[in-house]
Amino acid sequence: MPVDFMKLFWQHHTLATGENFETSFWVAAEGAGLKRWRKGQPVAAKGLRLLIGLAAYSRDEIKLAQDIANIVALQPGMTIEFFSLQDIQNQADFDNYIPAMGDATPMRFVSTPVVGLWEDGVLIQVSQSGLALQMVRRLTCG
Repeated sequence: MPVDFMKLFWQHHTLATGENFETSFWVAAEGAGLKRWRKGQPVAAKGLRLLIGLAAYSRDEIKLAQDIANIVALQPGMTIEFFSLQDIQNQADFDNYIPAMGDATPMRFVSTPVVGLWEDGVLIQVSQSGLALQMVRRLTCG
């Protein structure tokens, strides 16, 4: 049975468990087959790659991760990876994850989630906030 991220989310937000939800979420996510990407790791040179930066404190973003976990095996032509926004200290850090989101471009990070789409190793689209949610759902759920 797949992990229920929303149940885990609400347990951590309603109980004084003493655990860090961010840590529990990433352990559960990796156990459910979601890939966590960290700066310095290779980027897929072939095919489509979707990189999603999410905030583990956001119910909507945890719901998105749950939806993707339920269908990730059905996306054989696409690499879907996540990164934690807790790894971001400032705008310039986005260049390590989604280059078009850094200080050198007109698009600046203002809202989560943030998403980058690569094709054959080349970044072709970036988005954030509600538009990013729509983009991810369009690419993963049809």
